[in-house]
Amino acid sequence: MTTAQLPDALHGILSRHFRTPAPGELHDALDLGPAGFGLDSIALAELLIVCEDHFGCPFPYTLFDEGPLTVGRLIAHVRDARARWTRST
Repeated sequence: MTTAQLPDALHGILSRHFRTPAPGELHDALDLGPAGFGLDSIALAELLIVCEDHFGCPFPYTLFDEGPLTVGRLIAHVRDARARWTRST
C-alpha cells in the first residue's frame, strides 16, 4: 500500500467498523472524536486496534496526549511508522 492509498484505506476502516463518511468529509484536519467524526473514547480506542491489525504497526494510546486525533495525524503516524520499519530492515 502506498502513502497515497492511506486515506482510502482509512475510509474503508471507518465504513466497515463505524459509519460511512460523507463524500469529502475525511480531510486531514477532521477530528475523529466527538467534535468531528463523532467517535467516543471507546470507539477511538477500537479504531486504533483495528488500524494496528490493518496497517501492521502499533498505535500507542499516547497519540491521544498530543491533542485531538485527526485524520492527518493518523495517516502521518502510519506513514512514519512504515518509514521507520523500512529503515530498520
